Amino acid sequence: MSRRLALVLVLVLVLGPGAGCGAHPHRSMGTEIDWRGEAPQRAKLDLPAEYRRLTIGRVSLLAAKEAAEDESALEVDPDALRIALRDLLAESGAFDDVALLEDRAAGAPDPGLRLEAQMGGALLRRLPDEESGFGNFLAWFFGGWLGDWHHDRVFEMRLDPLITLVDPRSEQALAACGPVSATARDDLSLHERRDGAGPVIATVLWIPQFAFDSRPKEVTRALAPACLGPPVRELLADLADLKVTYRVETRALEQRPGIRVEVLSPEQGRLLATETADVQRQVTVRPEVGRLRKLIVGGCEVAASGASVDVVVPGVPLAPGKPAEVKVELEKGAPLALLEISVRREVKKAPPAGRGK
Repeated sequence: MSRRLALVLVLVLVLGPGAGCGAHPHRSMGTEIDWRGEAPQRAKLDLPAEYRRLTIGRVSLLAAKEAAEDESALEVDPDALRIALRDLLAESGAFDDVALLEDRAAGAPDPGLRLEAQMGGALLRRLPDEESGFGNFLAWFFGGWLGDWHHDRVFEMRLDPLITLVDPRSEQALAACGPVSATARDDLSLHERRDGAGPVIATVLWIPQFAFDSRPKEVTRALAPACLGPPVRELLADLADLKVTYRVETRALEQRPGIRVEVLSPEQGRLLATETADVQRQVTVRPEVGRLRKLIVGGCEVAASGASVDVVVPGVPLAPGKPAEVKVELEKGAPLALLEISVRREVKKAPPAGRGK
């Protein structure tokens, strides 16, 4: 009897891997694939605050002719692809916040960049020729419901993604990857290829795992991180080449006789590396107009006196679309908004130093 038991154990150990031992790491008591190793690891990108938030938008699929002709093909689930993109980009550490479009509450803060993806080809299929029917039988016959963790089905996913990051304010594409060809192949257990408690309960009653078909959404979810990991890595590398600068623009709001305001720095048309600047201005007030009391730039107040003053206000925020007003306050009367300083964001690609394409 002991020899027979030993023979059975040897057969399970030897033939089991033929049915797919599942080389991938697991979590959740072995019922899910731990995909975190597929996420590219990057430091926070040197980008404006609104570019460090990411919203996952639409993922569209173009029907693949070979998928329609393949009897073993399953339908790729686009929502599972969106979730995989969200998880990979959130895990990468490149952004402060990553969420699906439908998870952004109405009236929420600026959604930041928007990701859109198009799959020029999308094929998900089972590979029965690479499975071991005998190994699957042994796993069920001697393991019963424990065979739910046995990797009995082999699947392959092939995608041709074109992924784009868009600035929703201007609809300008800032970074892109593709179209590229990406492939993932893996052995999945019943837990990984099908959801719901029904099949698990059935296997407790000794119904074999291989009697249950696979859910396309769950198979897509299982293979998508490994398939999309390299394209996402390329996308982030392209985004890292982005160079953002801010061009200074000044505009007169009102002309007041006897009061002259001149911005000495930053000059009109100057390019800034950040959204803040030290603002230097010169104000001259004729005696018959009044006496200076205060100067205000973008909410920053500086006491002033005399007929002519030269003042530097450090660290004035100059965000696009949020101009900083330059105001003059005399001893009598309300502050006068005479000038505004604003910036226009300019985006271009920096040379990809040291990175091979």
